[in-house]
Amino acid sequence: MSIKAPVRYRPYTSLRLKLLEACQLRCRFCHHEGNASVRFVDVETVLQSVLEMRSVLGLNKVHLTGGEPTLYPYLFELIECLASNHFQVAITSHGLFSEEKFERLSHFLERGDVTYINFSLHTLNPEQHLVINGQNVNEVNSKDADKALQQITGNIERLAKVGTVNINCVVSDEIQSLHQVFEFARKNRIILRLVPDWTALDAAHSTIREFLRVKQAEFSTFVAVYPTSNYSVRYQVNDMPLDVKLIRSVDFDSLCTGCSFIKNCVEFFGNVRLEGNPLHVRLCIHRQGEPYTMPVQKFLDSAQCRELRQRLLQSPPAIDNLSVSGLHEPFGIREPLQLGRQ
Repeated sequence: MSIKAPVRYRPYTSLRLKLLEACQLRCRFCHHEGNASVRFVDVETVLQSVLEMRSVLGLNKVHLTGGEPTLYPYLFELIECLASNHFQVAITSHGLFSEEKFERLSHFLERGDVTYINFSLHTLNPEQHLVINGQNVNEVNSKDADKALQQITGNIERLAKVGTVNINCVVSDEIQSLHQVFEFARKNRIILRLVPDWTALDAAHSTIREFLRVKQAEFSTFVAVYPTSNYSVRYQVNDMPLDVKLIRSVDFDSLCTGCSFIKNCVEFFGNVRLEGNPLHVRLCIHRQGEPYTMPVQKFLDSAQCRELRQRLLQSPPAIDNLSVSGLHEPFGIREPLQLGRQ
């Protein structure tokens, strides 16, 4: 059976700012935004750099990542600084933070200084939580994990009543945890995005296919972030939207040509990242050194910046919809029909 799947393009507007590397968790699939040894960023340097990046590239959203952003000692000063300069601010967090930090985040979310918070929630099962974090499963650790999960879900539930929060769930081969996270998201009316575990893609895609089959998910639309490799497939499960994050093979001539790793790349050109002190631009999560990472000022005068600016000014392909045979055909296809390589 062939169905028509509309394509919705969303322009790329976001800088990912890695505040620090520190995190209380050690999720086995964490890619550390490409660098596991960066220093704290400096607030004043960040502001100067993001203003310059916005001027040159028009990127007006700063997505705060880590590590765990709530461990960054100047997080709230930075949010105020960015918001007062008319940047949209988003945060990705694991949700394991104190009541004091909850109150501050709630204030910023309610006021609109933080547009949304993405929570990384991969399981509600304490034993599975320990497995994901490489810890021994025993009675003491399980009690600690259960307490941590209660704190995380409590923070998510309460913040969902204040403003926009989403859940990112990395999926591998454990389907029961996925069902539990889905029900938690459904109960709290939170959009859930499934992210295939990049270290076990075949198992992840199989698990997601089976989950969608059991839930009788209805295929809705493609959403492509132009001109990056990021796209998602949106489904409906009754009245609840459900997104699946996927990757299409969008590479940049000035960055990817001649790269020996391209066949194994899990992101292609996905994001512009800022990291470290002094602040650097990172364009690839796999490779170190230029042109994959370079100081901000050098990037702004680089071939990579010029190519990105040119692509941002171009219009996306004029495609109204895709013809898809079968509900789950997009999975495992990096170049889904006409949507593919840019």
